[in-house]
Amino acid sequence: KKLNIKLSEYIEYKLKDHIQFAAGTMRERYLPYITYQDPTIKEIAAKITEGSTSKEEEARRILHLVHQQLYDVSIENSPQFDYVKYPLETLVEKSGDCEDISILGLSLLKSRGIDVAYFIYKAKKDETMGHFAMGIAGDFTGTSFEQDGVKYFYAEATGTDMLSNPSKFEIGQVRDEYKDRVPKIFVVK
Repeated sequence: KKLNIKLSEYIEYKLKDHIQFAAGTMRERYLPYITYQDPTIKEIAAKITEGSTSKEEEARRILHLVHQQLYDVSIENSPQFDYVKYPLETLVEKSGDCEDISILGLSLLKSRGIDVAYFIYKAKKDETMGHFAMGIAGDFTGTSFEQDGVKYFYAEATGTDMLSNPSKFEIGQVRDEYKDRVPKIFVVK
């Protein structure tokens, strides 16, 4: 489906202050970017999920759109240029790093009334960076983490290196390098 995003909306977000990766606490750092109340985000999410018969189907359709965004590893490898993007920036630019693409997914999901959280994996001593992933509440199978009595199933936003080769991760399927690790969990209210 074609998504209608006004250039003026994109520019409005592009001109906002953006935080560098190291700024603020984990919760303060990312919540302002999860713009699920934005009318354009709501419209896009409604269009993508039109005809869905359950919240789980809506979540799968949104994840499919998220997997159409390129994972730009060059951002991850250049911390001096890494900053958090707003969802409309990621959609227009069709790329981002793990937090950018996940924030897009979280915004779309939450705009549809789906409970979500974000997962932060700290870097191990031999790793240069950690990882940011989504948690989606619902009737799914696979890996989940509980927070405040709610199960949030792991959802990987990254993995698309070419538009002709989109990510194949399903909700509940964890990347191999994070299977034996427990993330910090931040529920989006």
